[in-house]
Amino acid sequence: MQHLNKAFCLGVCLLSSTLLVFPAQDSKPLTSLSLKDCIVQALANNLALSVEAFNPGLQGAAVSLTKEQFLPQLTLDYNKQNQTTLGVWGLQGTSYPYTQNENSFTLNQKFVTGTAAQLNLFNWSSTTGQNYVEINPQYYTYIQLQITQPLLKNFGPKVNKTPTYQAERQKDIATATLKLKVLQTVYDAEQAYWSLYYDLENLRVQESSLEQSRELLKRAKEGERVGSQSAIDVLNAETDVASWEDALVSARLQVENDEASLRKVLNLAPAALNSTERLFLSDKPATEKIDITYDQALAAALVHRPEIVQAEQQIAIAASQVSYARNQSLPEFDLTLRGWSPGQSGVEYLFQDGNPLTGIIVGKIVGSRWDAFKQALRGTYKSWMADLSLTIPMSSIFSRASLAQAKLTQKQNLAALEAQKQSVAFDVSETLKQVRNAELRIQSSAVYRALQEKQLAAEMQRYQLGLLGGSQWLFEYQRRLATAKASEVRAIIDYRIAAARLQQVMGTTLETQGLKFRDYLF
Repeated sequence: MQHLNKAFCLGVCLLSSTLLVFPAQDSKPLTSLSLKDCIVQALANNLALSVEAFNPGLQGAAVSLTKEQFLPQLTLDYNKQNQTTLGVWGLQGTSYPYTQNENSFTLNQKFVTGTAAQLNLFNWSSTTGQNYVEINPQYYTYIQLQITQPLLKNFGPKVNKTPTYQAERQKDIATATLKLKVLQTVYDAEQAYWSLYYDLENLRVQESSLEQSRELLKRAKEGERVGSQSAIDVLNAETDVASWEDALVSARLQVENDEASLRKVLNLAPAALNSTERLFLSDKPATEKIDITYDQALAAALVHRPEIVQAEQQIAIAASQVSYARNQSLPEFDLTLRGWSPGQSGVEYLFQDGNPLTGIIVGKIVGSRWDAFKQALRGTYKSWMADLSLTIPMSSIFSRASLAQAKLTQKQNLAALEAQKQSVAFDVSETLKQVRNAELRIQSSAVYRALQEKQLAAEMQRYQLGLLGGSQWLFEYQRRLATAKASEVRAIIDYRIAAARLQQVMGTTLETQGLKFRDYLF
């Protein structure tokens, strides 16, 4: 590890010194960004992530919706009728007015045990113009309580809370999906950041090589003037300068492309066509050794990967569906208990000799709505009823298709979990290989770059002493050194990207980097 850090520091120092000696040609305003700035801004502003963040809330509303079945339901009803009724026999008269008022209060409540309770208060009154009516107006009230309890199908909290349980699991799945998007966004930000960093370093290497090539061209022209070098040496130098200029154009284009990619991840406005603004990356890639075994990484991934959480929640949903389908295949065997208490009152007319046909009223007893209500409330005429009902659907005996379907879905989800675990294991294995290979490449590329520097220095000395047959070999050595420098930086950047990828496949990016997305607790 010590060699790894020394190699990286030496490479960074070399590139930094090159940058000081050979500054970039274009002077552009800088927007300084650290890696943490990029990640935080991506999490805050990424549009695709913002869209995905609505889903857990929507699923939370779905959970609340399933619980509404256990909230009481109140029904109020009022009805009034005014009508003129034709008489059907002489004593009634040819026609008479009739007025009726009804109002009711009904409260329904369902419980998690499957019990359904209904409380009903009914009040009715009528006034008639019919002749010889003993009670007019009439008041009628009754209070009724009915309780229905399923004994087989729909019995118990487990089956009645199934929709809520499944909605909660769907919410967990939506949260895991959001975490998956968050992890991808963080990785995309890191990858875009380090890719742009490499492009900028590569651009500096190209600029440095171009300046060195131009310096050799000047020397070649001076050598031709004094007769120490030939025209072919000048031509070789000019060709080399043109080659580096062409490479520089490509390097700048790559910087612009990857800067645009980073802007997209951060939801920054694209740079205008002729804009001089560019991004400045303030962080340097560190190369701390990742000390973790395959078994440790896999164990962490199986706990934290959102895909595993999603698969496990799907299995839980399937298991609850099997239990629900098994209950729904049972016969409907319900017990209903109903008790009611009526009350009646009104204005009672007392006719002579107790015969209303005399038409002679000798007195009256005045009653009211309240009197009818008190009778119902006191249970003066209380009644009750018990009912057992059994319904056996033939599908529950011969088919049970819903139960069979639920069991197959459960088996499918179990297989999907095993497939997901296998995929996670492959991801962890491949990413660890990338990390280890990048570590080795950092060391080997540092050694190669150091040897190329020594070789170029030796050949330059021979060239200055006139011991080198021609400048074309010197140009080749310069090109090899530029490639070696870019390769060393590429190895470091690949290491950082592989390390970010390892955190992603383990699902520990947020915990490792101390990140948080809004108020979600993943």
